[in-house]
Amino acid sequence: MLSGRSSGKYQSENDDIEYNIAFPNASSDETEAVVFLLGWAGAEDRHLAKYSNIYEKQGCITIRYVHPVSKVFGHDPSDSSEHKETARKLLALLDDYDLVENPVFVHAFSNGGYFVYRFLADEFQKNEVNVVGAIFDSCPSKLEYLVATRGLLYSGVLPNMFVSILCIFVFTFLYMWVKLKILLGLTDGPLMYEVGILVYCIPI
Repeated sequence: MLSGRSSGKYQSENDDIEYNIAFPNASSDETEAVVFLLGWAGAEDRHLAKYSNIYEKQGCITIRYVHPVSKVFGHDPSDSSEHKETARKLLALLDDYDLVENPVFVHAFSNGGYFVYRFLADEFQKNEVNVVGAIFDSCPSKLEYLVATRGLLYSGVLPNMFVSILCIFVFTFLYMWVKLKILLGLTDGPLMYEVGILVYCIPI
């Protein structure tokens, strides 16, 4: 168990997930709610900090986490051991900070946050965590061509507009190529998952 109530940026004991935790400045006699903020693919902590500020002003403890882009696109989100392991480690934070009896709220952003929540919810249920609510912000979204191209443009992972447009052209070509493979019966994998892996392999 971690001692104290120090806000800041931390890594799990195995140094394999990075998260930020913040405690409200004024302590209250009431048990504080714990809010998990799960960021979208390509989000930075400073983006989530604006939202966690709102919860902290209401006296909540916040835990901010963004799943790495490489792990969002590099694993099938419908059955990902990577996402399951991340969910277990996020759940363990409640025990690490002696928060297992606190009510829990989740704010998931876009598919990047929802993919993590999908397995975190299973862990909450198995461990009888007192989940009092959840917000699904722009999620879940079906992984279609237009959704994916908007995600590439606005995720913040591409350095400039020229590279963004170039990646959209490459993505479109790969999308059509994988779709042709599916039509010819050469693959049975999810379309956008297969394209996502190919896009992730493109050096930027």
